[in-house]
Amino acid sequence: MLWPLGLPNACCLRGHVALAPANTPPERVRQLLTTPSFLEKIRGYNSAFAFTSTGAKEDSAINRGNAPYTFRVNGSMNHRIGHLLPRDGAAPAFAQIYSYDGSTEVQVALRGSAISSGLNPIILGELQTILNDVNPLAATYRSAREYADSSQEMCLVLFEKPNTDPRRYSRSTAEGVAAIMVNGDPAISRRDVVLHYRSGGFLRIFETHPLYDPLQYPLIYLRGEEGWSTHARYVDGVRRNHNPKVSLREHTAYRLYMKHQDVEYSLLHRSGRLMQQWCVDQAAKIIEQRLFFQRRLNTQHLYRRELFSGLQVLMLADHALVRQVPDLHDTGIHTILSSKFPGGVRYIRQQYYDSMVIVRQFGKPDLFITVTTNPK
Repeated sequence: MLWPLGLPNACCLRGHVALAPANTPPERVRQLLTTPSFLEKIRGYNSAFAFTSTGAKEDSAINRGNAPYTFRVNGSMNHRIGHLLPRDGAAPAFAQIYSYDGSTEVQVALRGSAISSGLNPIILGELQTILNDVNPLAATYRSAREYADSSQEMCLVLFEKPNTDPRRYSRSTAEGVAAIMVNGDPAISRRDVVLHYRSGGFLRIFETHPLYDPLQYPLIYLRGEEGWSTHARYVDGVRRNHNPKVSLREHTAYRLYMKHQDVEYSLLHRSGRLMQQWCVDQAAKIIEQRLFFQRRLNTQHLYRRELFSGLQVLMLADHALVRQVPDLHDTGIHTILSSKFPGGVRYIRQQYYDSMVIVRQFGKPDLFITVTTNPK
């Protein structure tokens, strides 16, 4: 859905980006998305059923409750997942609840205690039943418990699947997104996420994994639809700038542009506060990808990084008889951000230079501001 003067390449690059539409959710979910009390706590309900935890700290300084809801985080955002079962004596959390040996009532109680924010236990039970029926990741975790009873030499593998066409219109299946491996399997890729039966610690799900978003947002990716991956391709093998792959920004832009309801019923656009969290998450992923690209640039040697390494700064400080304890955290190899990185020092400086060229060519800007209080 575009504005009358909107650019046609902003959402799908004039048809070069075409992703599979989201699957229609069950009627009960559609009813909940029209309930104000549910939308107010939708982030809590999503966290109760999320397979992964978020490694970011929410910043509430910008809004202390007397303004419209705002979601803001400090630092980088990353998703972490635990192994199949907790250690002895520890309570299951997140994805471990799916494979926990207990009744539906017990699992609902665990989810309610994990997210102690006044969630409705009846709605928790309804959502758990729906996810058990339609989400292939939940089905895989339940199957993992059955195998674990007979053998601890097993693991759950979340496939990265490089040969999957992201434009397919078929639904995800338990066999397609994950598999249970007993006594090891040499076919496991280094990009696959391997969860063992019972082990300590957490594993990080990288933003390039197609299950990064479905694991964190089960109420948006209700049927386990895959998110963006580095293997997404343009339609009909088209190349842009000699690159056949759909970027993360292009994938996000396509999802954010709302389609007609007859074409796609978007859970994303109806999820309210959860959509805000999703948008912040995608923005953090895009920045992380751009920083990764900057670190991998083959032109870093042109910036003469030894001038910024910190070692030479310490030597100059000592030569100037500056008698202070050096901060060793400032030493090492620094990555110099190019002027193409939005928000970087060189990017801002370049934008300033460009604006000064306009002033030099056309003169100083004139502002004519009219303020009126007449509502008519």
